[in-house]
Amino acid sequence: MNQPRCAFRLPRSAGTAAFTHDGVAGVALKELRGFQRIHLAPGEGKAVTFTFRDRDLSVVDSDGTRRIVKGNIKAWIGGGQPFTEEAGKIASDGVNTQLGITSERVLPE
Repeated sequence: MNQPRCAFRLPRSAGTAAFTHDGVAGVALKELRGFQRIHLAPGEGKAVTFTFRDRDLSVVDSDGTRRIVKGNIKAWIGGGQPFTEEAGKIASDGVNTQLGITSERVLPE
């Protein structure tokens, strides 16, 4: 399986990656899948790259089996927690993207 790579330019001093799995019952709404601390001078930018492996794109089903399921995974990469549409929440700087999973498979334990 190809391992997708996503790279984004961040304007802040830290980068995180969080996923949501669309339409998969019982899966956490947000899962931290990577973290890199970077230090930037004022006005400086830096490319930060996260590599998502099979396990990062998988879920654990109701039987306890870890598997990759078909569908879309929303990825958010930025300098804090992903934005939520709840009243009073402040949006963190970041980028939303979507990864499409086209086949399924069970992962080894």
